[in-house]
Amino acid sequence: MLDQVIANTKMAAALAYADELAGRGTRDRVEGIEQWVRALTGEPAREVVPSTPGVLVAGRSGQGAAAQPRRSVLQEKYIPFAQVTPFYCGPATAMSSLAFLGPRTSHTVNPDTGVREKLTGDSVHDQQLLAADFWLATDANGGTNWGAGYMPFTLNSWRGTRWYVAAGTPNVEGTLTREQALAAIKYDTDRGYPVAENVLYDASTYYPAGFLPGVTYQHWDTVYGHYQHDGREVVQVGQVYHDSTLPAAPYQDIDWDIHWTAIEQWHGIVW
Repeated sequence: MLDQVIANTKMAAALAYADELAGRGTRDRVEGIEQWVRALTGEPAREVVPSTPGVLVAGRSGQGAAAQPRRSVLQEKYIPFAQVTPFYCGPATAMSSLAFLGPRTSHTVNPDTGVREKLTGDSVHDQQLLAADFWLATDANGGTNWGAGYMPFTLNSWRGTRWYVAAGTPNVEGTLTREQALAAIKYDTDRGYPVAENVLYDASTYYPAGFLPGVTYQHWDTVYGHYQHDGREVVQVGQVYHDSTLPAAPYQDIDWDIHWTAIEQWHGIVW
């Protein structure tokens, strides 16, 4: 199946890229695999900027050029849109990703409406549109289901490529590991793609800022960056939810060892 071939090839590229970042691999190896990824998905090449705050990137002229700190485009411009109902975390996640990546008009015609639909930037309008049966089927199911026919289908069909694939944990008969998940996050975010994740927040994992302790949250949200701090890996979560009694915290930097528990104990990532 083509989706599985794409998923396997993307993961090979992601692991090779993680090796490159760690000084164990080469750019040529990454680019060799990535050419296959682009050919399989129909996604054009994008600039690669490691999303590490303060990373030094040499100027175009090479030797003698002043090195300047540079952040990824996601870190600079990504906006997580707050979900407009208690069960619209999926539509808010898809809206946030599509608002950043584009296009505003869907590549695929919705057969239920007969048109290529449009995002307006209005959270209520866009999330209700994405919650419809043809896209995420959130209204029909009382939440956004895990599976290839939901988040990956919506992101890909809207954009007209096959870039996004699901990587599931053993909870959904997948094989996603801690190492693979972090490699996928690094690979996608450094190329300007938000990662969607279906996670569990409760006392067994952790509670992000803006979440009410004592409640179990089966939740969709996004990851938009990563970096290292004092030798520890940190991921940057673009949060679409907060309890109405607590301040919103849309941008949260979370230690990877902590955040992985929320992925590991639920369904996985769409990247």
